[in-house]
Amino acid sequence: MSNIKYIILAMLISLISVNAQKKTMSYEAYLEQVLTKHPIAAQIRLAEQRAELQMMHARGQNDPELNSGWNYKQFDGKNYYNLFDAYLRIPTIIGIDVLTGYQYADGFYLNDADKLPSAGQAFLGFSLPVGQGLWNNERQTAIRQAKVLKNAAQSEIKSSINNLLYESAKHYWEWTLAYNSSLAWLRALDLAKGQFEIIKNSYQQGDVPAIDTLKAFILIQDFEIQRNDAEMTMRKARWQAENYLWVNDTLPMSLNDDIIPILLDSIEIKPLENSELISRLDNLENHPDLQLYNYQLQALELEERFKNTKLLPKAELKYNLLATNHVNFFQGVGMSAFNEQYKLGFKFQYPILIRKERADLALNRLKQQETTFKMRFKTQELSSKLRTYFNQVETYGTQVERIDAMINNYSALIDAERVKFSLGESDLFIVNTREVQYIDAQQKKYKTIVKYLESKTAWIWATAQF
Repeated sequence: MSNIKYIILAMLISLISVNAQKKTMSYEAYLEQVLTKHPIAAQIRLAEQRAELQMMHARGQNDPELNSGWNYKQFDGKNYYNLFDAYLRIPTIIGIDVLTGYQYADGFYLNDADKLPSAGQAFLGFSLPVGQGLWNNERQTAIRQAKVLKNAAQSEIKSSINNLLYESAKHYWEWTLAYNSSLAWLRALDLAKGQFEIIKNSYQQGDVPAIDTLKAFILIQDFEIQRNDAEMTMRKARWQAENYLWVNDTLPMSLNDDIIPILLDSIEIKPLENSELISRLDNLENHPDLQLYNYQLQALELEERFKNTKLLPKAELKYNLLATNHVNFFQGVGMSAFNEQYKLGFKFQYPILIRKERADLALNRLKQQETTFKMRFKTQELSSKLRTYFNQVETYGTQVERIDAMINNYSALIDAERVKFSLGESDLFIVNTREVQYIDAQQKKYKTIVKYLESKTAWIWATAQF
């Protein structure tokens, strides 16, 4: 039995050599691949382009607009009328529309009001809202909301990327646990085989009974079953992790068998500082999810200001300065043309009960209340999650240290039991039991390390640090 330590050492060296031939995909490399190549990550970044286009759309309401029209009627040999007009409308952000254009009218049956100089007539004027839209109009609101949405797009991208990386990270840790668990069973199986060879040699030399070889072989069978189950779990976990890996946004990546996750025994357990929790709680309003609610409220407040103006009557004043000859506005009259040659118009409209306008305003305020309630709940939810994940990181980190101590104790028990067995004072069944307990403790350690890592990942997600 004294040779078992040399066999164990040889087995471990062999496993290390095999593992060294594999390529490790680190946690950081995995997330970097997700961030740069995953199609959903590319889709998320489209939010910035969408915000830019929304801003363009809002500003487009102030784009100059060219209009023209022509109507001509010829009947029974007579030119009834030939009417043409073209004008340029230049909207402004303050709600005033500047208009300039040219009109031409000719024909036998023209109304007196439609008659113009023979060369046509140019005009220059404006349209001024004096009720709705005087202080706050749809164009101003649209541009202001677009600016808010542009800022919100950055928070939306950060929040969505944060969620994507969190989901992918969870699958990486599941793959890591499954791989390390499978590796532990492989080590246990190789050690059991080495022990079987020793027991068999001892039986052939007459040192142990035949039943001991059967006990040693049963342990191999048990470990083979455990190893096969662990291998199947590992493959499934690797395929799940593969779902987040892409060569580019159209071609998914396949992980070869020589690509492995990190080894859990190399993980350094680092507790979180209590000051970090306090700092995160004090600055919770900077979380992108809460910032999104803030931007939603800002957009709703802008909309409320605009809807308030809807309670005012629609009133519009139009003034057009008319040219005296073709396109000359001041020929023969000078500056007096402003009050001698012009068209003036006024339009007024007001729904007496204004029920639609009052309902729209009330609905907007309800939306603000709903958003505020959601924001308060989200704040409390994030605060609770931060405390929970912080506590889990601390707890699992401490448990890993305790399990390490327990593993060392199991290792000492195994060594002692093997010595007793070599002296004929113990049974192989007890030795095998101690080895199973040792393997179970290793598996528990790996599970606890992954719980620690998952909790730390959840902490990073809750603080939006991805």
